[in-house]
Amino acid sequence: MTTTLMENLKASTRSDHDSAEGHDFQRLLFSGQLPVEVFCNYLGQLFVLHKALEDQIKANLSDPRIQKVLGDWQYQEDFLNSDLNAFGKDAASYKALPATQKIVNDINETGKKHPIALLGYHYVLLGSKHGARMICPNLKKAYALDGHDGTLYFDPYEGKFGELWSQFKDSMNENELNEAETEEILDAAKKMFRSMGQIGEELYSKAS
Repeated sequence: MTTTLMENLKASTRSDHDSAEGHDFQRLLFSGQLPVEVFCNYLGQLFVLHKALEDQIKANLSDPRIQKVLGDWQYQEDFLNSDLNAFGKDAASYKALPATQKIVNDINETGKKHPIALLGYHYVLLGSKHGARMICPNLKKAYALDGHDGTLYFDPYEGKFGELWSQFKDSMNENELNEAETEEILDAAKKMFRSMGQIGEELYSKAS
């Protein structure tokens, strides 16, 4: 039986996923124990990261395979801007940490040379929504947040993410890719998982 792209992504990135999720920073984030300024800096780094990726994706929508996968609902930049505004922060004021800048540079280079691989970076960030909504109650309690204020990025789809993810999976799997393109997507996904761990390490040093 032929392995689908999404099955291949899940299997090949499992160890990188587990490593990123197992970091102490993620434990503090999940439990709402990050100092509020560190949490806001995390949102700020995510904003920088998503803006870079989404700018490159939009610049490469002429590739019908990218256009087929991406829907307007998948863009996250506005969610992060809204969350930072809830804390009285300006998203545009955040500068990339070294780890963030490294992956941003990779994304920009990929957009120029191997744009189809942008789907690998995107797979990781969009897929993080599976567990992100479980963080919200702890964040609301820790930072005295009401409604979606400050947590929209973590749960923007109000229980509909499973259905939307299924659509995303189908679109990814239906794309016709050669072996080199598949490897580029897998490599990009691995880089993104590793970068999320590295960003967490930098932020954890500020929280400790």
